[in-house]
Amino acid sequence: MLWLLGMAWGAGCSETYAVDALADDLGVLEASILEDLDDAATLAAKLEGDLSCLDGVLPRVITGRVYRAVAAGQLSGDPKSVAAAWLDTAASVDPGFRYTLDDLPSEDHPAYVGWMNAVDEAREADAVTVEGRVWASGSFFLDGRRSSWPAAETGRPHVLQRVLDGATTTWRIEGNTFPADLLIADDSSAPPPVDGQRIEAPTGRTKVEVYKAQSHNWPTERVVLVSGGAAALAGGGALYALAWNQRSKFDGSNTRTDTERLARSTNSLTVASTATLAAGAGTLGFGILFFIVDGDPRPTLDIRF
Repeated sequence: MLWLLGMAWGAGCSETYAVDALADDLGVLEASILEDLDDAATLAAKLEGDLSCLDGVLPRVITGRVYRAVAAGQLSGDPKSVAAAWLDTAASVDPGFRYTLDDLPSEDHPAYVGWMNAVDEAREADAVTVEGRVWASGSFFLDGRRSSWPAAETGRPHVLQRVLDGATTTWRIEGNTFPADLLIADDSSAPPPVDGQRIEAPTGRTKVEVYKAQSHNWPTERVVLVSGGAAALAGGGALYALAWNQRSKFDGSNTRTDTERLARSTNSLTVASTATLAAGAGTLGFGILFFIVDGDPRPTLDIRF
């Protein structure tokens, strides 16, 4: 009944429980579970009680493993044991774990199905914060994880620890029922209104400031280069068309005088069109490539270390 009521344990320990001893006892318990020995339930119950007497922070890397062993050991003797709630906590701490026959004697073990159900429930479980309260002095750890706010998943047991002046104190709690002396009022939250006090509603319209995104307009130099390059390309194309026409006349000439005249004209137009096309392509490319960012055509050298 004390466990169901969520009483915090930790003050009634006759002696502390070392983290090294926890590691040794965990190995013995897991071996007993795997071999399906009768003493698994007794060992699990003892380990569960010793958790509230830990003299050091519960290592996060084995927190889920410890909780699963506590639950699986007691479920071996009583499939309806309330210790199955530790599976729910373990699923929140270590949801990626999956049981195999290296962990349980068979798939008929009650912890096998219980763990799958716990993982499904953990997906919808959220930590509930104690409103208006913050931690008192010290560093707090919940299930081996550093806790900045008094918050925990409800409906399942947890191991709460405080490190203060180099000493570690441990409690086993239910849900977010934290010991009252570990909580203080949160000064950052607004105090509740006094009975009969009128709360004035804010007046006026909300002021919304709109900032226009900076746009990069084309500089004059880029406009001249792009338009001039495009015009040069068009002119070069026209000269090439004239050269092609003169070449056609050259092919059809019958006299020496016409042949020499058309040859000179065709060559001149071909050279002029080629030069104009090259100049237009270079000018247009320069305007497009070198003025994309800020209109500055000066070359730069960027070295990355």
